[in-house]
Amino acid sequence: MNSKIKLALKILLSAIIGIAIFIALIGIALFLIPNTEPVSKIKDYGKCLEAVLHKDKIHHFPKSIPTGAKSYLYCYPADYEGQGELVILRLTTDKSYIQKELNSHTFLNAKTPVGTVQNIYNMPTETVGISNEDLTFYVLKNADNEYYYKTYFPYFTGIGVDKNMENIVYYYIDPSD
Repeated sequence: MNSKIKLALKILLSAIIGIAIFIALIGIALFLIPNTEPVSKIKDYGKCLEAVLHKDKIHHFPKSIPTGAKSYLYCYPADYEGQGELVILRLTTDKSYIQKELNSHTFLNAKTPVGTVQNIYNMPTETVGISNEDLTFYVLKNADNEYYYKTYFPYFTGIGVDKNMENIVYYYIDPSD
């Protein structure tokens, strides 16, 4: 066989092997990239809490959904560090439950009256069917919230309640930026 043909076949074979390796690497990378889908079914609430990376950030969430409460959930847990997480739980329930929850936590803005209009940086409460204007947010007292409290209100963890004390929204936001 001619040396030019041998060289051309070697180059062609090398190119085919290179392309195959490249395609295989892309396939492996796509397989390894997590496919985190938001959870919105309340039956998956326990799974949502288990999937959250920073469990210390969700200690204010109820362990289970109270009987009789109408519930809405938006849960986007991270599969790996640096992705960001978002968990918002809204319960439509009675005033005594909401008051008990407000009394059981320490907030940076505890003296804010229910129904106060607040300057909101960003809060994706529309994912659970309630607007920011309908809620008064109470920010949990912790290091992250204390550091960013004024700039990014009401990040990162806390509770929102509506003026009629019929809805309570638990939130945990860990942005990826």
